[in-house]
Amino acid sequence: DTLRSLAVRAHSKQLELIVSFAPDVPDEIVGDLVRLRQVVVNLVSNAVKFTELGQVQFSVECLGSRDDQARLRFTVTDSGIGIPKDKLESIFSEFEQADSSTTRQYGGTGLGLAIASKLVTLMGGELVVDSEIGKGSQFSFEANFLFDDTFVAETVEELRSHKVLLVIENQLMRDNLKQTLKQAGVIVAESADAKSALQTLTEMASYDAPIEAVICDVELSNDDGSVLVEWIRNDKNIASTPVILLAKTVASEMSVERKRLGVDDILIKPVKVKDLLNSIALSLGLFVEQTTEHTRNEHAAGKAISQLRVLLAEDNRVNQKLAVAILEKHGHLVDVAHNGRQAVLMFQQNQYDVILMDVQMPEMDGYQATNDIRQLQSKIGQRVPIIALTAHAGPADRNRCLAAGMDEYLAKPIRAQELFELIEKQTGHLSTIASKSHSAATASENVDWEQAFATVGGERKLLQELINVFLKDEAKMLANIEGAIKQDDGKELRLAAHAIKGALIHLGGRKAASLAGELESLGKNEELAGADGVFLRFRESLQGVVEEMKTFLIR
Repeated sequence: DTLRSLAVRAHSKQLELIVSFAPDVPDEIVGDLVRLRQVVVNLVSNAVKFTELGQVQFSVECLGSRDDQARLRFTVTDSGIGIPKDKLESIFSEFEQADSSTTRQYGGTGLGLAIASKLVTLMGGELVVDSEIGKGSQFSFEANFLFDDTFVAETVEELRSHKVLLVIENQLMRDNLKQTLKQAGVIVAESADAKSALQTLTEMASYDAPIEAVICDVELSNDDGSVLVEWIRNDKNIASTPVILLAKTVASEMSVERKRLGVDDILIKPVKVKDLLNSIALSLGLFVEQTTEHTRNEHAAGKAISQLRVLLAEDNRVNQKLAVAILEKHGHLVDVAHNGRQAVLMFQQNQYDVILMDVQMPEMDGYQATNDIRQLQSKIGQRVPIIALTAHAGPADRNRCLAAGMDEYLAKPIRAQELFELIEKQTGHLSTIASKSHSAATASENVDWEQAFATVGGERKLLQELINVFLKDEAKMLANIEGAIKQDDGKELRLAAHAIKGALIHLGGRKAASLAGELESLGKNEELAGADGVFLRFRESLQGVVEEMKTFLIR
């Protein structure tokens, strides 16, 4: 997601931004996401800034692991202007650049690398550089992370042994995607141009071992991807072969071309692994719809169950995991933006069927993000439904959401059934969820278990996963609140209290959530004089919630 936000600048300069993860890199790690993102953004942004032709590659590899720790190496390689050997050490000093003339040509002060170097040191590594004038630079650093022992990687087993043709001119990109597909058990053929790709397709079809799907880069030297699609569609022996295009441009700009050519999907580069695998599986018809009597009736009435592309703008980890789990369980593709600014950037790069927008987020709130998205949409003549996610449910709140350009709003705590009903109303596409029954939990003043189970549609396993996420984060969130009170920082208190309140509401911790709401109001109104007393009551209530949740996990 971070690199997607940087791709706009790279693609505007006609550069390829290539992302690769070695097979042994853990799927999920525990570390400082914000600081890691800062370093990556700095290094990749610099690489794009100082490269005029060619590519920028970001790669991650695992140097080794033991017990609960892994050491990873992050590398950014470009084909840019390079750095003189005698300047390699000084570039990590504050306000230094390799050549003072680059400030005028490219902008910047050189402060970024100094900060990035210090952050890497705090993560247990060292930022190093290797470069040659006119040939490019390579920055790399190592850092230690913990494994997330609660995370279970999802796989698309249905893809195993299916045959796919990769048509990509850039060999590095082709090799990366080939490795990704082979890890999923896919049989991969490859071509670097449209003519050899067509030859492979026709030959395999004549051998009665046809290619089942084509993944083609839009940009090929001689004949671009759209030409290959036309050739395929005009050959009766291979005309029905699904085609997925990889593009640099915003998907909405290609929607007309997609319909004309009969393209099954368009993915924006750099491609996320999960998106790629899901797109292939969907184009091959490998996802089986979960039908019920209700869905059969809807089919009979002419309504289709569709896979939707959803943008979720939400900064709270518990809320993120909840929404993503509910949506992905029912076949939808979900991209997560951690704040409003990132949501706007991701909207510029992708085509979405619906946007779920949290109202209160850091950096840019949901109202401003919605306004920016609506302005962008006015230029392309399309309107994507935006559903607000808000802790407030009064008429004034609803009116404010609608005035900001949102189409509907959903009050937290989010209930799975209500979420799907709103999505169906706004998109016209049917989504279903069957709530599972669960044994009633003992009534408690700390946790409303009926509320907690309603949030996840009765899914006990999902509720346990959410609780695990919350228990990992609650100590840090509590410390953030305490720190804001000690520093007399109303804005930070409002944000910190809001974050934990949202998680507690979804998990049934109503009493503690109410006290967090009081702290949020005190921060909003800059009335911190009485915050200490409320915080003591909140901490005591939260302790009761935590203890009961731990008991629930071992039942």
